[in-house]
Amino acid sequence: MSAPLITDSRRRRTRLRVLSAALVGLLALLSAPATATASGPADEADRPPVRNGYDYLISVVQQDLGLSKDQVVSRLASQRLSEQRGDALRKQLGADFGGLWIDEGTGTLVVGVTRGDRAAQVRSAGATPKVVRHSLDTLNAIKGELDRLASDDENAVAGLASWHVDQPSNSVVVSVVSGHSKAAVPRSVARHGEAVRVELGATAPRLTAGFLDAGDLIRIGHTPCSSGFNLRSGNRGYLLTAGHCAVFGNSSQVVGSDGTFIGPVVGRNFPNRDHAIIANDNPGYWVQGPWVEAYEADPNQIFPVTGSRASAPGGLICKSGIGSGVTCGLVGATNETVNFEGNVVGGLTRTSSCAQPGDSGSPAFSPDALQPGIGAEGVTIGSELFLDVNGNLRCGEVFGIPNRSWFTPISEPLTAYGLIFGVSLWTV
Repeated sequence: MSAPLITDSRRRRTRLRVLSAALVGLLALLSAPATATASGPADEADRPPVRNGYDYLISVVQQDLGLSKDQVVSRLASQRLSEQRGDALRKQLGADFGGLWIDEGTGTLVVGVTRGDRAAQVRSAGATPKVVRHSLDTLNAIKGELDRLASDDENAVAGLASWHVDQPSNSVVVSVVSGHSKAAVPRSVARHGEAVRVELGATAPRLTAGFLDAGDLIRIGHTPCSSGFNLRSGNRGYLLTAGHCAVFGNSSQVVGSDGTFIGPVVGRNFPNRDHAIIANDNPGYWVQGPWVEAYEADPNQIFPVTGSRASAPGGLICKSGIGSGVTCGLVGATNETVNFEGNVVGGLTRTSSCAQPGDSGSPAFSPDALQPGIGAEGVTIGSELFLDVNGNLRCGEVFGIPNRSWFTPISEPLTAYGLIFGVSLWTV
């Protein structure tokens, strides 16, 4: 027998109260006795009527990136094309494949080829070809050398902020922390010459957890973080968050913003990778569904989750978290390895969206090009942060500096926890 649920009118008032305290709408709070138990989760249909926030999301994209609505629509079409044709082009071009990205200036899909006679294949797929010197396999191998060095000895990359294959420039970009020189790049990697591009003066990235004191969605011990996407396995609910949140806190006691118990962390990975999964052991109180909080004036406005995807460099990307609300930017790089103050994490996607303390664990997503909803992209974990005059850590845009934030692609935790718990993404 399910735990008693209150009437719709009272449930709506309760949700308004909690959302005013900055509760991310991935978990909609239903007012039930705190001591109540349930044999299964309440149905998502019990949620009060909600309004699709897709139009609001598009307006945030326009504002954060300075684009017109037509430009946003054009970019989303290119992202859709990259999803549809990207894997096929990789296979067709084989060793001649030099990467795939969305041009930041034109919004068109570009595919790198190492031989000019392969350009016709790219054009026939609806993309723009660009002849490059190095194949993506070659560049990935160079990056892999640096990954192995970091895995064997973190001191070998002590002066490095991050490294990734930059597909538009056809090179491996190594960012060196301010105060260090090019000598911080290991010789075994530097020997690859022009295939490796070194950028000096980078700010050391930080994990975006543990800095806020109030208005948090979830606390793992004393560590405040954001909730990630909702997952389900039969009648059992789960939610994602960042792995470092679970490592730094008491993983057996995860509570929501009002202090009510959610459940324990049942799986986590950090460092090397960064993601965690929490079981919802209090489904009579916390009702889950395919929702992401829109952080807009209307508390009943949400972003419905329609599926998952992996956008190419240059693609539109957004996130929704307790630290900075809904922010949007562009994908800057994929499969990047980042040194978070000695914690080296690989397989990350870098974006230009703002992420601030408290945003760790929050959902990263892209607008759906075919229907009013969003595609799950990943779990936000960190960013470059700067101190303001009040001593608060803020993202770069506050100081006129380009934002740099990172997330773990959604495919990794879905695969890992799907095998262990049989979970899948909660979608409409």
